[in-house]
Amino acid sequence: TERFLGGLTGNWRPASWLSTRATLGYDVTNRQDLQFWPTGQVADYLENRAGLKYDNRFQISQTSVDLAASGRFKLSDALGSKTSVGTQFYRDFASGTFTTGRGLPAGSETITGAGSTEARDTTIESRSLGMYVEQEFAIKERLYVTGALRFDDNSAFGENFDATVYPKASVSWLVSEEPFFSREGFLSTLRLRAAFGVSGQQPGTTDALRYFSPVSGKRGGVANTGITFGSLGNRDLKPERSRELELGFDASIVQDRVSLEFTYYNKKTRDALIQRTVAGSSGTSEFQFFNLGEVSNTGAEL
Repeated sequence: TERFLGGLTGNWRPASWLSTRATLGYDVTNRQDLQFWPTGQVADYLENRAGLKYDNRFQISQTSVDLAASGRFKLSDALGSKTSVGTQFYRDFASGTFTTGRGLPAGSETITGAGSTEARDTTIESRSLGMYVEQEFAIKERLYVTGALRFDDNSAFGENFDATVYPKASVSWLVSEEPFFSREGFLSTLRLRAAFGVSGQQPGTTDALRYFSPVSGKRGGVANTGITFGSLGNRDLKPERSRELELGFDASIVQDRVSLEFTYYNKKTRDALIQRTVAGSSGTSEFQFFNLGEVSNTGAEL
């Protein structure tokens, strides 16, 4: 395996209240997988005694672009504001070739000259584009209120489904900064927090696509080719959608000698992506993905 990871970040501050950032990332892996059984050098009862070699080669890459800008404003002595906008682009690309040689000449370590050879290839690509806007208010630097919207589109979404919107909101109150809070007691600091957000999980790269797979064979010494269903696809396929509520607090006690964090969460996921079996009598692919399931979980972390 050979891997290269590269990143480039630029920051620009055109005004005292405005900061911008651009980040580019590239991660590429070149991989070769080899399996080799020398001719005549394995046990007699193994089918690979006549010699077998697999040579599979892949290139896998991820490209990312992240652009963001934030503006900070002092609306009054007691009220501060931070507005952020940004866009993100991701591209995943993978290609590979699979080659097999069976029945190798004695002493040979290459597929060339094998009694029979097989080869196939694969290419998978997915792209996603997201944009967001976020607004945060700080009141007397002790109460923080944030709201945001994110718009996401992905090449794996079904043809009949457009981009989706994910909202979020949170509030955090630093109670220990209030005049009525006494630091002489058991509690040294106390922050109360609550958050609500929606997120999503996109389908697999080709889950929504209807496509065919090639097949080949020989009859009477003549090669014949054709196609069969690779996947039925689903034009209505959309991402799983999760809604989560979190409540909690952060505190320190005994004059800041001990810190304590508590979080309660309640999460529900709808439109879970489920692979459903297709009746064999339909003469199509064996499985098809649908948005069918619902998953919920709740718990506490201390």
